Amino acid sequence: MTDLNERFRTLDRLAPPDLWDDAERRRPGTRLLGSRRHRLITAAVALVVAAAGIGLAATTFDGSRQRDTSDVVGFPLENGVIAYVSNGEIWLVQADGSEAARVEIDAPGLVGGPAWSPDGRRLAFDVNSYPPEGAPKGGYDDVYVANADGSDVVRLTYERGARLPAWSPDSSRIAYASQQPDGGSQIFAMDADGSDPNQLTSGPAFNMRPAWSPDGASIAFESVFDRNSDVYVMSADGSDPHRLTNDLAWDGDPVWSPDGDHIVFVSDRDPSGIYMMNADGSDVRLIEPDDDVANPNIAWAPDGRFLAFTSSRGPGFGRAIYVLELSSGVVIQITDRGPLWGPAWQPVLGDEGVSPLPSPGEPTVAIPPSTAEVVDTFAVGEDVRSVAYGEGSVWVAASNNDGTLGGWIIRIDQQTHEVQAEIPVEVIPTWVVGGGAMAFEDKDLWVVGDLERPGAFDDPGGGADAAVIRIDASTNEVVQTISVGGAGGADLAFLDGELWVLLFGDGSVDHVTEVVQVDRVNGQVLARIPLTASWAHTIVAADGRLVVIEGGSQAVNVGAHVTVIDPVTATMLGTETRSGVEGPVVSAGGVWAATDEGFARIDPVTGTLVERSPSLDPSRYAICCGFIEADDRGIWFIAFDGRTGSGKLRLELFNPESGEVSELVTLGEGTPVAMAVSPDAVWILNYEGTLTHVDLG
Repeated sequence: MTDLNERFRTLDRLAPPDLWDDAERRRPGTRLLGSRRHRLITAAVALVVAAAGIGLAATTFDGSRQRDTSDVVGFPLENGVIAYVSNGEIWLVQADGSEAARVEIDAPGLVGGPAWSPDGRRLAFDVNSYPPEGAPKGGYDDVYVANADGSDVVRLTYERGARLPAWSPDSSRIAYASQQPDGGSQIFAMDADGSDPNQLTSGPAFNMRPAWSPDGASIAFESVFDRNSDVYVMSADGSDPHRLTNDLAWDGDPVWSPDGDHIVFVSDRDPSGIYMMNADGSDVRLIEPDDDVANPNIAWAPDGRFLAFTSSRGPGFGRAIYVLELSSGVVIQITDRGPLWGPAWQPVLGDEGVSPLPSPGEPTVAIPPSTAEVVDTFAVGEDVRSVAYGEGSVWVAASNNDGTLGGWIIRIDQQTHEVQAEIPVEVIPTWVVGGGAMAFEDKDLWVVGDLERPGAFDDPGGGADAAVIRIDASTNEVVQTISVGGAGGADLAFLDGELWVLLFGDGSVDHVTEVVQVDRVNGQVLARIPLTASWAHTIVAADGRLVVIEGGSQAVNVGAHVTVIDPVTATMLGTETRSGVEGPVVSAGGVWAATDEGFARIDPVTGTLVERSPSLDPSRYAICCGFIEADDRGIWFIAFDGRTGSGKLRLELFNPESGEVSELVTLGEGTPVAMAVSPDAVWILNYEGTLTHVDLG
């Protein structure tokens, strides 16, 4: 299944070429290889990223900070609250940024694409969930409705790809985009109880993001075809579809004005930003410049005077929700930055006012450690390769140390350091330095490496194949082995539940590296994307994209460049060549790399290095050992004195938001080869076969 992750989660999810998750999360399907500058991913990325969990918590904008709306005349709280998605959860916030609260919804997966009912009392949304028992896995998306407080959840569709619902003005119908068996996307409309679904669009284009006109007579939508996206409008029964924009650009996310006279949309035309046009497509004009046109969703306030939208403008990483007053052009930021998608503005509720927000809960913020202490360094095995943390334990990969490709996965109690299990495996990570190649997904440990095969290693297909194993953490048993060809595995990542493997190709792909999509249930290879270099180490997933740092023939820090892959279209974007690059890693939703000068964020849309940190002091912050790790607290690395190349190694933490580096603790003996981070500890694996436990206090 595909995920067009941005417009579906910003659309809220899509499929091959996968505009599904451009439609707001992403999902893979048949990939179109080649180079495209347009964001088929946008529709799918939004869907994917916006969906990621559900619960009940709350916070004001960054705790106590309130937005100053004194320069916005009559800033209207009476317009209702704004719904948006963060990490797969629906949040509600007042239009001035106050009283942000997470909605607790009992849904079986990641939530996205919120849309208000016309009376403002219920929300329609899509859920990316797992399939029923016995059915093939991979991207089940369906439309649900619930009360504004998250209660009374009702499932309306039973498809493998129904997303981005939109309520008709009379509440009788809900339009949505539906992924089709051929990988395309079409718009359907059904009764508000889920009955009588009717297909409204057809043809080879990816049609998505339906938006009803205020009188209910028409539906505007985004249509992607042949590298371009345009805004179309049709009658509510699907007849008379006609194009409103035709600028050889990405035009999408159409939203009607409350009076029905205008439509706003986003465009990457020059200049890029939010545009407005008459309902017949005439008089197109820019109303708000914005470079982040791959991601904005737009919501028009019920009184017609304001627009809410998402943007990554300004310093920091991630996106925030902004409100624009149309008459004055004043823009205010109403949420903190993060993986945010899809504002939807609640209609005014007459005499009873707006629906109450859920009771605020405790904000969930990753707090950087203030202290750190080396607790112990203890032996774990010979020829150790990688370390990971998950399911309350530390997991170390070690080889047989006998010349074969197999080894052991050793499970260690994080408190007592006792070995809980020694799991014999045919596949272990192949790296001598750098770790990686192990990841947790759905409470299982996934490991990529080499699987022994007959024949010579220099022969195509001989010697070894890249392979992935899955270990059930509840039983400590290998429950699945998947061979994916090539000559050896390098790393793996999960994007919206889909498995992607970075591997070294064999003679069939001129010995370059590849990124391969694998059905994690039946082991089928769904897509193979050759890269441009013969060496790459790490792959990560963020913002609906896959990011790899490729290098030359020997190592990734020689002639390195960033490659960003759109899993929907297989678009690959590269940055300038650089030396000394480590990473990539994901911290709080942003992709980062370490360079000779310092840290830099990777733009997952363009592939460029942006928001560079101040240069690191080489006397204190020379990065050691060929790896970095990250979580929401920042980027963890090991440093030494770069002037002398000697001295004790130190564990340090870079804060992407402040640009500051904290020196946490001086390490003891040992040559670090890999590192894993848990909520209260850092685990450093050493070449000598030892594991260092650093307590974070």
